[in-house]
Amino acid sequence: MYKRFTSYLYYKIALLVMIFSIALIALIFFVVDYYYTDQDTILDAHEMYFYSQLIDTWQFPRDTTKIKSDAENLQYHISIYDEQNKSLVWSYPEIVTPEGYIIFTDSNDLSTIHNIHIPLYVSFGENIYGDNLTSIKKNDLYYFLLIPQNYTSEYINYIPPFVLVLLFIYGLNYFIQFNLQPIKLMKKRIYALRKGNLIDEVPIISNDELADLSRAMNKMIKDIKNLLGEKQQLLLDVSHELRSPLARMRLLIEMIPEHKNQKKLIGEIIFLEGMISNLLLSDKLSIPYSNLEYEKVKINHLIQKALDVVNLGKKQVNITNTIKNEYINIDETKMIIAIRNIIDNAVKYGASLEPITIIINQYKNNIKISIQSIGSPISESEKNNLFKPFYRSPNKMNNESGFGLGLTICKKIIEAHAGTIDLVTKNTKTCFNIVLPQSRASKG
Repeated sequence: MYKRFTSYLYYKIALLVMIFSIALIALIFFVVDYYYTDQDTILDAHEMYFYSQLIDTWQFPRDTTKIKSDAENLQYHISIYDEQNKSLVWSYPEIVTPEGYIIFTDSNDLSTIHNIHIPLYVSFGENIYGDNLTSIKKNDLYYFLLIPQNYTSEYINYIPPFVLVLLFIYGLNYFIQFNLQPIKLMKKRIYALRKGNLIDEVPIISNDELADLSRAMNKMIKDIKNLLGEKQQLLLDVSHELRSPLARMRLLIEMIPEHKNQKKLIGEIIFLEGMISNLLLSDKLSIPYSNLEYEKVKINHLIQKALDVVNLGKKQVNITNTIKNEYINIDETKMIIAIRNIIDNAVKYGASLEPITIIINQYKNNIKISIQSIGSPISESEKNNLFKPFYRSPNKMNNESGFGLGLTICKKIIEAHAGTIDLVTKNTKTCFNIVLPQSRASKG
């Protein structure tokens, strides 16, 4: 979860701002608290002096009338306890309990700090119920004073700052999202570029460094488009320049009298023409900039068309199709080339007496086509190189001609359809698995 959280720039900036804000607030709080601590404690000393003077004017127990009058005027609850047996002596208007009384500060400390004489011992503290009490000792009696507080109304005071914090967070969120919007647009455009979109541009919505970056990205996309166009034109020109002399050579060879090497020369010319065609096709299929012409094709018809263009000879092909009525949206011509190349390899390099097996079924909501054959064992190092351009295995049952582009083209065609192809081998058994997205498939 941490990696997922930190993978978004917005969250990282928001976290950084939040940490900085908390640190700044804490710093301000401690600086202000430290600055005003002395003033606050001297006010406490003054308050203790006031309590000392007030209690000193009370003549308990002779004159409780004045005590009641002061209690009503100052809105105090007063309870007087005996020092020796800790018993309640008198209270008005309600009992103040000192149970679990904890002293926060007293007159001994503050009078020493501020050099203020406080006649009676006074302390501020809290009882077990969380009530803030003031304790004054006079003779053998303890006077406990409590100012009644409405704690519900006290909590209401937290609502305005809480609302302000929420508004600040909302405003900060909007500010960050607004300023990071160009990055989101660039991210979206890069994803589109990965899929082969060379037309759209990144919208320019600001006039800062991110806008400069967006303009640079738009220029880069245009440069890529121009380079790809120039590359394609160069390949077309080169292929034309190569095919023209090859065509003339073939014509001249066919016109000369029959010779034992005539067919061999024509075969070499056909081989070179095939290599040129495959090189062009391989370049056109370089994803993500390949152009596919999608159409609905029945899967069993697709396999049959691929078999029709392969010279099977006496090779037997067994087909198992569990989804015969399934249609799929593909570029039929290119997909036939891919399947044909795999079947052609199985015919060329498989054991002559062993059949080829084709299995079509559902696989994790996708369509899976498996082409199995029996032939020479394939090593792990060889498996890693089979899909590379111009690679030809040194271990073949038959000395077949080729130029090592067949499986490369297969892989490009299938990946251009957002599919996958892999090779599974076990001893002499070889299986090519083609998986095409179910999202492009539909029932007939």
